[in-house]
Order: sequence, then structure tokens, then C-alpha cells
Amino acid sequence: MGVDARILIKITDPSSWLDHKQLRKLSARLTEAIGHDHFFLDVEQDRHAISFCIDDYAKYPEEYEEATGHPYSPTGPGIFGQDSAEEPYIIAEPTEQFLEVHLWSRYYGKHYARGDWTLIFFTLMWCVRNFEDAEVWYGGDSSGCLMEHMTSERMMEITNYFMTDGGTSYRASSRTSFQCEFCGVPVMNSGGGGGTEYYYCSSCGQNWIIEREGAFKRMVSRFGDEPTDDKYGDKIPSFKMSQELREGKRKLYPFDGTFRKRYAPIMPKTAVN
Repeated sequence: MGVDARILIKITDPSSWLDHKQLRKLSARLTEAIGHDHFFLDVEQDRHAISFCIDDYAKYPEEYEEATGHPYSPTGPGIFGQDSAEEPYIIAEPTEQFLEVHLWSRYYGKHYARGDWTLIFFTLMWCVRNFEDAEVWYGGDSSGCLMEHMTSERMMEITNYFMTDGGTSYRASSRTSFQCEFCGVPVMNSGGGGGTEYYYCSSCGQNWIIEREGAFKRMVSRFGDEPTDDKYGDKIPSFKMSQELREGKRKLYPFDGTFRKRYAPIMPKTAVN
């Protein structure tokens, strides 16, 4: 299981508290600005990109009472759970209104540089810009990634890390000695099994699959070389390529240690003899 990003908004002045109609409009503006596919939306369940934390606990009244010491009430203080033995819940003060942004991204931080920081950063900045009298907090949903107040200084600290080695530190262990011909950088190994290995270049997005033949010989296929490859529609092409190899539908070429931009269709060896 990975660590997902979470965003908490604390509106600290009751005169700036929002009602459901206002929050729905803000949710729509947020998804329009950032992109609706980056948020957990559910039309049937009437779930928007931003919700009131007190509403989220209507389904968990026992947990709410355990956290606050009071029975659940839709007019009670908002609470926000986090992965902390010392402070498992952040409880709103009487002057605070809690909102949560349901962002679809892994958490990004110095010790877990996995999520999409550009997406997270612009979402945080949008919240800072569009919520009056509010504090914007950010953290993860597990592994002790606690919520912290996102001041401009703290956001720039994370951004500076991202701009240096923070863009590759999480995937460093997946780098291989094989090079991408187009970018001239090592490619990543993304798994495999059953005699096949998956590789991709994090700089240009190309994908390849290797099939082993014996202890040393490798044959390679590049995603994009076959007429049926949809470079814009297939999000995880390695699965499609693996299936097509098993069905004998992909061509394989000798692999020389460099992942090529293309493989010339000259006497290819098919996946199935």
C-alpha cells in the first residue's frame, strides 16, 4: 500500500465559514482549474472534490464520539484523522471549520518522493488563493506522514527539494544500467514475471518489454512499434504487451543493452515460433 496525499483546510474565522452551496461552487472551480481527473469524485454518491469534515464522519459516529468525547452531531466540531499515536485526530476549535480536499495523488515529501508534487503544489496554491481566513495543511494518510501547515516557506522548501534530486530519489533503486537511446539516461525496471521484464524511461515515457531466452539472450519489443499500440490510450502498456507476447502478436528483436527509439522491421523473431 502506498501513502496518499491529504489536504486539510482550516477556516479560522466564523465570518468566512461556508455553506454547502458555496462549497460546491468552489469544488467545481477547483476541478475546472486543476482537472477533474485528479480528484475523487462520485456523482452517484454526491461526492465533490472538497467536503466538510463533519459530514464525512456521519457514517462513523462511533469513531467521532471516541475522538471528541461527544455524540456525533452535524453541527459539532469537525475532526480530521491522521496516522499518529500521539494525536490520531485533529479537532477543530470552536472558531474553526474543517474541509478536506480529496486529491488523487500519492504523498510527496523528502522521505517519500513518490507523488506528483507539481499537482499537489498547484492544488495547495489554489486553496491558499481561494479560501479566505484559512490555513492549508498537507500530509499523508499513513506511515506517519503527519499534517503540517503549508506556509509559503514550507512549500518552497519542498519545491526546492523537488527541483534538485527530489524528482528521482524514490525511484533510484529501480534504475538500471540500460540506457534510453532517445534521452541518454538509465531506464527504470517496473517489474515482470514469467520470463518477461518491464522497463520504462521516466524522462520520455517510452515502454519496452524484454523476454529472456536462456540465461543470457534477451529479445525486446517497444511499445509504439505495433500498429495496434495506442500511445495516448494505454496507461499501463506493459500488461498489454505481455498479453500480446503470450498470444504471439508482438514482434521481438535482439536486445543489445540500449533501449532503442524504434526497431526496424527486418526479419523479426516472433514471440511464438
